[in-house]
Amino acid sequence: MIIQGSKSALQGYDGKYRQRTERLVEFTKDACKLYRELLNFPDDVTIVIKPMKKFAGLYYEDKKKVDISFKFNPNIPFLEILAHELVHAEQHHTSKIHPVWLEKKHAWAYYWDGKLWDNDITDYQRYINQPWEIEAFTRQSELALTVWEILEAKYS
Repeated sequence: MIIQGSKSALQGYDGKYRQRTERLVEFTKDACKLYRELLNFPDDVTIVIKPMKKFAGLYYEDKKKVDISFKFNPNIPFLEILAHELVHAEQHHTSKIHPVWLEKKHAWAYYWDGKLWDNDITDYQRYINQPWEIEAFTRQSELALTVWEILEAKYS
């Protein structure tokens, strides 16, 4: 597993976010050791702490890569964002979900538990009601709490 800060997070913004990014990288390394015991995600997943404008986190199944924003929404704790994206990594790794190219639509869709789901989601409500998002949102808080209870002594 590779955990790193992006070049723009470490060197951009006149170094403004370097220290925060470095701390988040170390924290993420510790957290991922614990998430590894709780989730079945790929051994070769890469996690990058970086500036992101629209999202708190994203998982790219084709690259086995998680991007996490260092400018995350303070209402969504960092460990929950990380847990959410690692649940997606697990979903893809265990083939619970898998992408399929729809030639007629020239678009990607996903199979989830044998059912084909359109991925043309432009509305947030439709997005969060996809079964893989429901599972990730449902599991993220409990996973994050479990990990924080172990890390709390070191980081508080």
